[in-house]
Parts: sequence; C-alpha cells; structure tokens
Amino acid sequence: MSHPVFTNDSAAHRPYISDLRDAVGSKISGALSDGDCVRFLRARAGSIDKASEMVLKWYEWRHTLMDPLPLHNIPLSPLTLLATPSYLDAHPHGNLFPVAHQGFSKEGYPIYWEQTGRVQSYFPTVLQHFTVDELVQYHVLSNNIFSSRYKYASEKFGKDIQKCIVVNDMSHVSISLDMESIRYIRQILDIDQNYFPERLHKLIIINCPWYFPALYAIFKPFIDARTSEKFMILGKDFLPSVLEHIDADQIPVEYGGTMQVSWDMNWDESTGASKEQLDDYIVELLRESKDHLRPEEIRSLRAAVDISGKKQFTEIFDTECSGHVSVRDV
Repeated sequence: MSHPVFTNDSAAHRPYISDLRDAVGSKISGALSDGDCVRFLRARAGSIDKASEMVLKWYEWRHTLMDPLPLHNIPLSPLTLLATPSYLDAHPHGNLFPVAHQGFSKEGYPIYWEQTGRVQSYFPTVLQHFTVDELVQYHVLSNNIFSSRYKYASEKFGKDIQKCIVVNDMSHVSISLDMESIRYIRQILDIDQNYFPERLHKLIIINCPWYFPALYAIFKPFIDARTSEKFMILGKDFLPSVLEHIDADQIPVEYGGTMQVSWDMNWDESTGASKEQLDDYIVELLRESKDHLRPEEIRSLRAAVDISGKKQFTEIFDTECSGHVSVRDV
C-alpha cells in the first residue's frame, strides 16, 4: 500500500502536513502552502525528517542573493527574480535558445517547449555572451514563470494545477557533450529536484537519435527514481504518443500541431505568462512573502524597482517587512 501522501486524499495528508510544519518551525511553516508540504513529503517518500531537512535548505536557498547579472548588476534571490522585467528581455532566447512557455495538456498542465538539440549545438556561442551560472539563473526564472502559469491554469480549468509538462526536442543534438554543457545540465537537475520538487508531471523527449541512451546514461545517476519514471523517450514518430496527452491545437506547427509558437519570450495572456500577468504574480508573491524577506533582499528589490519603474511594486515597499522594519529604512 502506498504512503498516504502519494494519494489525492487531502484528509489523509493532514496529519503529515501538521507534523512537517511542526518540524520546520512556525516562521518557515508560514512560507509553505499545504500543497508545498505535500510536494516536499512526496519527494522524500513521506519521511518527516528528510522532508523537513529539504524544506530548510529550500528556504535558505530561496532567500539567498545570487550573483548579479551584468545586465543591471543587482543581486536578486530566487524568490525575487521576476521583480526585474528586463530579465525576460535579456534571456538568450530566439535562435540561440529557442524555448516557449505555451500550451496546456488535456489535463490542464502548462507546457514548456524547448528545442534542446539546437540549444546544445549553439551552446559554445551562447557561452560567449552568458556564463553557465547566468544560464542557471534563467532556468530559475523559468521555474518562477511556471508559478504564474499554475495560477492561470488553475483558474482556467477550475481545479488546482501545480505541475507541468516539459517537451524537449533532441533534433540535432551532438553525440558528444562538452564539460560546460554537462555542468549546466547537472546544476539545473539539482535545482529542479531539490528546490522545485514534484512539479514535473511528465517529461516528453522527442526526436531522440539512436545514440540518445548513451547521452542519457551520463545524467541518469543524478536523476532520482521518481523523476525518471515520468520520462517519455520517443523517436521521430512521436506525434501519436504526444497526442495522447496534448491536443493538436496545443502542439506547435513544427511538431505536427496547429499552434503558432513564439520562441522569443513575448507571450500573450493565453499562456498565463504575459509580462502583465508576471507583474501581477510578483506583486502577489511579494505580499505573501513580505514577512520572510531579508534586509539584503529588500535593498535589492528597491534597486530593481528603481530600474523597472513598476508602480505596482512600490506599494509593497511601503508595507512593513521582516520584524516590523519598513523597506524604506533598510
């Protein structure tokens, strides 16, 4: 019999959620929704001790400032990345990094499309403009974009949606990987599994060449068993299998569907990730998180808002944060 946290019975979850909240303490517990608690518990097979250790590491990581990008030289935390809209404009998208937050599955999961083979083939060129650490920050940003899309999808489909589908197109992927590519992939695997656990509903890998098993073997030791169970590895005749999960009007025309896809991060409201929707999401997130923000995060947020000129962020700065310290005073 499976552990109760692996069921959809919310009543069965309650005692485990309560135990986890007690284990992490009242302050950090306040940063967690019940859904968050269930995700961390599932990621650690229901163990309160292991899940609480995971939560504590997640909380520290979430509020730690990352190295600033050259774009604006402001160090932001994973929690506050979206406070600077220019992050989206500076993302290495388009021909060098073709990605798209567009479409929803039959069950309502938001979909992320990536032409991974092209990304890998252009990676040396990408590294002429971005470091691996900067690219990792953009991956964190992409996870934050998903949070806005989960909210939109939940409203659109009338049910709680907290997972996504990722489609990786392996066309043109090289049989050999350079060390920087390997370092990048290992870092994003680590981030996804430790700080965004149980967000993946399914990873669909299409156009896999005959040598893909050798490439997969490089990373398999770093992928936990529960995650690898969600992988669908498909060759060139992928469309019938993909259509079992995604309707044709939600599949890009490049892959046999009818959806016109923008690969330049300028998405409209139908995606749940327009710039206006992302602005609304970060305002809501800052309001919910104001008692957890650290002084150094607040200072960086002030600087980010000075650059963006977003008036809706200003009212967040006029509220009281962490320990009754006004943002204006730090």
